[in-house]
Amino acid sequence: MPRTYKVRLQNAEDIVEDYYQKLSADKKFSTSHFEHDLRQRWQKHESVNALGFKEFILKLNDDDRYGHVALYFMSNSTNNPPEEFKTRAEKAFAALPGPALKYGTEEYKAAEQNFWKNLVLVTDAPQADPS
Repeated sequence: MPRTYKVRLQNAEDIVEDYYQKLSADKKFSTSHFEHDLRQRWQKHESVNALGFKEFILKLNDDDRYGHVALYFMSNSTNNPPEEFKTRAEKAFAALPGPALKYGTEEYKAAEQNFWKNLVLVTDAPQADPS
């Protein structure tokens, strides 16, 4: 039976939180280490294929706390990201002042770099769900 986003996040939330803290402090993190760490953790429970991993990242992007971790991963993980990653990143950076930005252009890269440089995240650990 395939694992859901919620179960995968529960199994690896400490890892996602660690990378959230790294993003907050350093304004960057190693996307290859992030993916490796998640896959290592999930390997104890199930094998997550490329599609499953991509679906997790897309759902994580909608998370109120960890959305920026997913956005950073989508923006920096590969030279040839899936179209869904490009679309999500373009939408996120479309909210920035100025003209619409096309993924991969020099203007996009400059706006993205400025966005991460000025990012401020809440660094308190999330409260446990009482339910």
